[in-house]
Amino acid sequence: MSGVVKKYLVVLGLLYTGTTAAGQDLPTIGYCSNCSSAGFAWAAEQAAPSTGGMHPVYVIDTTFGEVRYFNVSVWWDCGGNERQSVEDGVQSLDDDGMGSSTLSNCTQKEAIQGVGDEFIISQMLIAHDGVSEFVSPKNFQFDSGDLPNTGDTALDLIGPIEGPAGQARESLQIAVGNHLQSLHNRGILVLADTATRIANRFLGSSNYLSPASLITVTYPDGTSIKIAIVQISSFIDGSITVLVEVLMETGELPDGQAAPRFEERFDNFNFSGGEDIVQNLIDLANRFGIPITGAGGSGPTLRCVTVDGVRFCERI
Repeated sequence: MSGVVKKYLVVLGLLYTGTTAAGQDLPTIGYCSNCSSAGFAWAAEQAAPSTGGMHPVYVIDTTFGEVRYFNVSVWWDCGGNERQSVEDGVQSLDDDGMGSSTLSNCTQKEAIQGVGDEFIISQMLIAHDGVSEFVSPKNFQFDSGDLPNTGDTALDLIGPIEGPAGQARESLQIAVGNHLQSLHNRGILVLADTATRIANRFLGSSNYLSPASLITVTYPDGTSIKIAIVQISSFIDGSITVLVEVLMETGELPDGQAAPRFEERFDNFNFSGGEDIVQNLIDLANRFGIPITGAGGSGPTLRCVTVDGVRFCERI
């Protein structure tokens, strides 16, 4: 990505509705995708804290929504004559002691599948369905007309951060953030308290996001651009924040070719189309300081060339 792309942090205000059943804290949760039995166990071991003893861990397959429970035993095996026993979850050291880096290298874990709390498992499954709906591709295809203050062409979003293009990207990011807030409110906050908290935990982990989670915004002139959800963070008070970023390099013209996003991309550039989009391309070239000839005409084609190191475009 060329240049500095401004990121906008959108705060989605969500409130918890109470406490979990019996006031319990959420369990340790591990994640895997399209998991084998070994994959489930590995995810449990990765999620378990590196403190000696037995740790309960729930693992969810983010692809299929299956939940398994594990008891993960953690101990140290450093070899030699060090004392490595663990009693009541407290590490025993030799007389000289062992540093934290040594302990990290010596940590051993083993996940044994067991029977978890049925209520927690049920709430994890409900939360999985809600989050999967929230991040489904159909929710990430927007028409610009459905979003306020987003302009009439994706070409307005291309250009330096200091200027109209940077301001246009910020406006679009705000609009998309507000739209995501509405989706989240409708889909997540209708859940019971524990499922809502788990859903926010899922979103905060980013395990449910993938490259396919890019948001596409399409404009009336047929241009489009993509927005990445960079990070979703959840907080103990029930709120979440979503960091989104307009990806200038994904700007696309109606014929499928990439929209020029810096001056050099106008070398030997040709486009034929409607009067509006040709004019929008002329405006984009002007933002890069490229001279335009024949701009007063109404020809359907914009052709750009470089002569003696000087770029210029003409409408023909």
